Amino acid sequence: MDLRIGRPVGTFDEEIDRHLSLLGRSEFWGGNYVRTGFYDDQLKRYFDRFPASNILIGIHEDLQADAGAFMDWIFDYIGLDSIPAINNTLINESRVPRFRHLNRWLYATGIKRQISAKVPAAIKIAFKKHCYTSQITVKISDAQYARLAVIFRDHIVELSRMLYRDLTPWLSNRKLASIELKPQ
Repeated sequence: MDLRIGRPVGTFDEEIDRHLSLLGRSEFWGGNYVRTGFYDDQLKRYFDRFPASNILIGIHEDLQADAGAFMDWIFDYIGLDSIPAINNTLINESRVPRFRHLNRWLYATGIKRQISAKVPAAIKIAFKKHCYTSQITVKISDAQYARLAVIFRDHIVELSRMLYRDLTPWLSNRKLASIELKPQ
């Protein structure tokens, strides 16, 4: 997202190092790639304020495995009749600028924001099709995955405890066991 917007972005390892160095400080613009992955910390704030019976937590892998069952589970939880899934069209697909340096300059100078404020939505959509391309999925290396597993280990173990679900396969890049989705 930062690359698409035009913010300065380093390599994957540089960004992880930068965000690790920011932990515990007043954070920049609203997110820290590492800190926002500490889902247990985020969920604790909800559990501190709301009864557990008012909180339903879904896992992305379950949505991917069976979107219809996942949505039925949510509707059942909130007491609504299910509705059929409309389609599986990708929305908000990850895209990167074709002209990274130009995109960065437009963002840094504020010109991108000025243009965006004045151009009608239909023109922006057409323009973006030419200026951005679908991002090619980049796989992180085994060493990078192992590094992230160390960073996130305690948080994943705590999240597993909080959700009564074994999420530790995330630490070794294995698939999670599928579960039957039922209201909690």
